[in-house]
Amino acid sequence: MVLVVGVVLIVAAAALATVAVWTSRPGPPTTGRSTQPGPVAPAETALVVTMTDLSTGASVVNPVDMATGTVGPPIRVPRYAEAIEAAGGSAYVLASGTTRSGPGSLTPIRLDTHTAGRAVTIPGVPLAMAVTADGTTAYVATVEQSTTQLVPVALATGTVGQPVTVLTGSPSQTGIEISGETAYVSSLSGGTLTPVDLATGTVGAAIPVGAPAGQFAISPDGRTAYVTNPEDGSSVLRTVTPVDLATGTAGAPITVGRGPQSIAITPDGNTAVVTNGGSTTLSTDTVTTIDLATGAAGAAIRVGTGPVPVAVDGDGQWAVVGNTGVARAVGSTVTFVDLHRQAPGWTVSVHGLPSAVAIVGPTAT
Repeated sequence: MVLVVGVVLIVAAAALATVAVWTSRPGPPTTGRSTQPGPVAPAETALVVTMTDLSTGASVVNPVDMATGTVGPPIRVPRYAEAIEAAGGSAYVLASGTTRSGPGSLTPIRLDTHTAGRAVTIPGVPLAMAVTADGTTAYVATVEQSTTQLVPVALATGTVGQPVTVLTGSPSQTGIEISGETAYVSSLSGGTLTPVDLATGTVGAAIPVGAPAGQFAISPDGRTAYVTNPEDGSSVLRTVTPVDLATGTAGAPITVGRGPQSIAITPDGNTAVVTNGGSTTLSTDTVTTIDLATGAAGAAIRVGTGPVPVAVDGDGQWAVVGNTGVARAVGSTVTFVDLHRQAPGWTVSVHGLPSAVAIVGPTAT
């Protein structure tokens, strides 16, 4: 399973789409089922978290069969759902509360029945989460008035553990990833990654990224974090910064599209996929792949408007991108990107504004 936290740039919106249909547009690049040679979409399921009403935060999970494009019945989850990850036979949806001011919740979803279980209350305002490799514990990054904390949750029992304070000061947009026994927490305003030893709860020295630190992904070998740099105040950036986690050294930024929002890495560690989501005033519609061996960015691949969340399937052949419609109109679609051909595949309508994506199935990682 691959998780991407959906840090959606919320814009004013009217009614959202509520009927799942196939969509297409004429001319290159094509949407709809790919007709050019390339891999066949896998027998996996994309779980797309969406908000169906921006005024109330009403949220659902849309199961999308990647082999057929069929969108299953939406699964209702708590309001303002922000993130999703899978472990074992369940997926877990993180929501920030009825008024988006906390307390939040973590809701299990049974993958065999596509039904939501009882939500676990999370203290504070949750922004992001990651699950340990053994699938036993979720770590939720939350903010209070002057602190950013890491909250452990035992997934088998729903027991919430003692929070660890990671950062102090005004809260900032935050991401979290786990590599081995260490969690890393990003701070957009601070421009840092902060390591936390999960065995001891010890917080290490913050690693400067050299630019605002948005969402990020860690290479499978655990050596490098690739950090999106979406914006600096009113300036929209267009870089991803590699950070050597052993030395705490930031490398040369890699130029991608405007306003990079989220990033996912293929399981073989060869390729990163970056959504160029723009900003609330800047409309974009591309993703960029990065060859991680060389640090070279590929040509922009057109998807829908305002791409933000992204996940990569377990074979590293397909990416699923949530299109938010930022700066134009609220989006209600996801685009499958064929990574072998470096081209868009099909676009599928879902129920509401995409905020997060995960892929589950026999080969999902």
